[in-house]
Amino acid sequence: MADAICRWRNGTPKTVVELVNSMPHEVLPVDVFRDIMSKSVHWGNSFFRTAYQLAVQLALYYESDDGYFYPRFDHPIDEEEADAYLHSWFPKYYIPNPYVNKDGFNDISCPTLFLKSLYDYTKSHPNCTYKEAYESVFKEPAKNNDDIIKNYINCYGQVLTFSRDGILNITDVNPDKVFPIMDRNDKKAFFESFKFEEATIKKLQKCDLNYLAAIKTKPFLILGGFSGTGKSQKVKELAFMTCPNNDEMRKKLGNTDNTPGNYCLVSVRPNWHDSTDLLGYYSSINDKYIVTDFVRFLVKAMQYPKIPFFVCLDEMNLAPVEEYFAEFLSVLESRKKVDDKILTDPLLSADWFNKKYNDYNLFDDLGLKRIGQEQSKGENRQASLFGVVDEEPFDRMDIVECLMENGLCLPQNVVIIGTVNMDDTTNSFSRKVIDRAMTFETIVEEFGNEYYEAEDAMTYGESKDGDWTWILPDEVRANEAIEHTPNLLDTDQKKEVTGFINEVNACLKGSPFQIAYRILNETILYYRATKIINKEEAELNKVFDDILMQKVLPRIEGDYDKTYKPLSALKTKAETKGWTKSKEKIDFMLGRFSKDDQGGFTSFWN
Repeated sequence: MADAICRWRNGTPKTVVELVNSMPHEVLPVDVFRDIMSKSVHWGNSFFRTAYQLAVQLALYYESDDGYFYPRFDHPIDEEEADAYLHSWFPKYYIPNPYVNKDGFNDISCPTLFLKSLYDYTKSHPNCTYKEAYESVFKEPAKNNDDIIKNYINCYGQVLTFSRDGILNITDVNPDKVFPIMDRNDKKAFFESFKFEEATIKKLQKCDLNYLAAIKTKPFLILGGFSGTGKSQKVKELAFMTCPNNDEMRKKLGNTDNTPGNYCLVSVRPNWHDSTDLLGYYSSINDKYIVTDFVRFLVKAMQYPKIPFFVCLDEMNLAPVEEYFAEFLSVLESRKKVDDKILTDPLLSADWFNKKYNDYNLFDDLGLKRIGQEQSKGENRQASLFGVVDEEPFDRMDIVECLMENGLCLPQNVVIIGTVNMDDTTNSFSRKVIDRAMTFETIVEEFGNEYYEAEDAMTYGESKDGDWTWILPDEVRANEAIEHTPNLLDTDQKKEVTGFINEVNACLKGSPFQIAYRILNETILYYRATKIINKEEAELNKVFDDILMQKVLPRIEGDYDKTYKPLSALKTKAETKGWTKSKEKIDFMLGRFSKDDQGGFTSFWN
C-alpha cells in the first residue's frame, strides 16, 4: 500500500533544517551524492533507509534521469526559511507523487493535490473526520500517522483545521489563493513546482509588496518625492533581490558587489529633447549606428527572460518626458499577449538590424558574443547575415535573428522605473504620462530605531534557479486575465469594479480628470497581481484605494476652480468607502488652497 506522506518523522521546520543542512548544496553526479550521504557524519549509513523518503517527498532534492542530484537550497537554511518553504510546499503537494509506491492510488486521478482533495471533501461533508475524508478521497485506509498529518494541516494547511478528535473543518481563508494548477507527474516537474514565492516574498517585504503588484500590473513605475527619500535605491534593491548570483550567473550577468547585472541606471539630462540619448542614432560620419547602454541592456535582457531587468530612469522629469520618451510610451500601449508571451511594437525597427555597414557589425556593439572567440569592442567584422561568409557565428543566433525579423521590442522582463523630484526646477507630467504609469510617492514621515536595525537591502537575494517570472507582467487585457485566472472575479465583484470606476467618474464629472478603460483594465490586473504577489486575502476595497493613489489623484492638478470640486467629491467618497490613504492625500491637496482668497495651485506631489 502507498504512504501519502512519509511516517518517518514530523515535517517541522527543525526537521527540514536538519535534512537540508546535512545534504550537499551544489549539483552533483548522483553516485557522488549517494556516496557522500552513505558516509554522512550526521546520518551514518542510515540516510537512505528512512530520511531520504521524507526529503524527496518534501521536494528538498531530486535525482534526474540523466544522473544528477539537484538540491532545493544552495545554502544552509534556518528554521524561518524552512517554515516559509513548508507553507509553499504543502498546498502544492500531490499524490501519487513520483517518489511513492503508486499501489493503492490507482483509482484516483493523477496527480491529486493532497490538501485540496481533503478540503473539497470537507466542504461537501461538514464535520467529517480525517479518516473518513482520507479513505473516501484516496481509496485506501488511513495510515497511523495522524499526528504528522495534523501538524501539516494545522501549521501549513491554511484552509483546513484538524481537531483533537479527528474532525476536519474549513477556515475562512479563500482557497483560490492557496491552491495552484497542477497537471504533471514526473520527478522534474514535481521538484520544480515548489517555487520560492513565500520565502522570497519575506525577503522582498522591505521593497513593499505594492511595488511588486504594480510591476506585475504594468512594467512602468514612477517614484516621486523630494530628494533623499531613497527612490533610486528602491530600484536597485529590487534588482539585487531578484538577481541570481551563483558563480556561473555572476560571470554571465556581470554582477559585482556594488551593482547587479540586471540593473541599469540612466541619468536624464535637461537637454534631452528626442530619443537619441536613449535609443541611439545612425552616424553618417562613422557609418555606424551609435548604440547606447540602454539599448545594450534591452538586448541583454532578451537573453535571460526569467530574470527581471530594472532600468532606473533617474530624475526623469529634468527633461520633457513626452519628447525623449515618446517611443517608449507608444510601445507600452502596444503590448499584446500572444500565446504565453507579451509582445510589443519595435522601439528600433528591423531595418536597422538588416543594414550592411562598410566595416561595422551592429550585433558586436550590442554585446552579443561570437562562438569560439572573446569579443572586444570596435573589431571590424561583417556577419554572414549580410551575405558574407562568417566562420564565427554568434552564440545567441536566436537573438540576432529575432532582431533582424522583429526589430528591438520591449522585452517582457524589462521594468522601467522613473524617479522624479517635483519642484520648480523640473518639468511637470502630462496626464498622458501619468496614465501609462503606476505612480508612487516616497515619503519618510518619522525616523525610528528600525533605521539602525534594518538589514542591508543592497545584497543579493535568494533567487535559486533565476526564475522570477512570477513577479513579471503576464497579462495585458483584463478580460483575458479573467479568462486565464480561475475565480478571479465573481459576478458581484465585477459589478464592484465597474461601480468603482463609475463612482470616481461621477466625482470627476465636468473636470478634465475623468478616467476611462485603461484604468478599469489596470484595476482588474492590479487586483489579480495582489492575489498572486501578496498571498494574503486580496480585498477589492484596498485595491480601489491603491488605484486612486497610483492612477487617479496624480492626474489632478491645477487652480482652485479646476480642482476643488472634484477633490471635495472624492474626499466624501473616500470617507464613505474607507479609502484612508486617498483621503489623507486629498486632505493634503485641498489644504494647499488659501482659506482667505480660495487661490493657489494644488497637485498630488509634496
